Amino acid sequence: MKQFLFIGILFSFLNGFSQTSNKKKVLVIPYGRFEFTSEFTIEDIAAKNDIEASMVFNAYQKAILNQFELYKDENFQFSPITSAAYKPYRKYIKYVDGKFKGKHHYSVNIKQFPKTEFSKLMEEHDASFVVFLNWYQIKKESLITKGKKKKRYRYGAHYVDYEIYNLFQQKVIGVGKQKMEPKSPTEEEASYALLRLTDMDSRYQNFVSTLVDILNNPFSED
Repeated sequence: MKQFLFIGILFSFLNGFSQTSNKKKVLVIPYGRFEFTSEFTIEDIAAKNDIEASMVFNAYQKAILNQFELYKDENFQFSPITSAAYKPYRKYIKYVDGKFKGKHHYSVNIKQFPKTEFSKLMEEHDASFVVFLNWYQIKKESLITKGKKKKRYRYGAHYVDYEIYNLFQQKVIGVGKQKMEPKSPTEEEASYALLRLTDMDSRYQNFVSTLVDILNNPFSED
């Protein structure tokens, strides 16, 4: 009986390892401190999350990267880069105005990233693709509730500019001002201005799923 149990556990482990090893890894490089902007004050955001103002940037960055790590997919595994791993390559990341398929977005000037260094980065993480989160913006928008006693809330609409490159340094896609799950917030979410990170988890998950759809059908830059 013990032998059969051991074999079952071993088979389960090897099967799980095989499924993980067959997945393509996607490196995620987050936006920097200067690429995080908001029409709400940092103090407003901090108050809604019950944290210090100095913690807002790190809390927001960590929240979206956590959803990349937690996302489960049969074909792809996301791997946010660590600060230590990013440090040698930070000098090559220069942000510029870019365009993809005729549409503008905040872009990484990948031409300033030496091919040898880019290949080294991808090899170090065994990555097939890299996602650059180039810009994160919180804009003020309005929600008017329905019913006899209408209320008007000013809430945060969250937008991101991003790009995906393959391991050959070819751009797969570049997108500007993509809204995090464009549906309107609930009244409770809006009452907190949709600034609580607990309200953003599902929206971040939705964003990651859109990237998976793109990765499943990649196309090259014109």
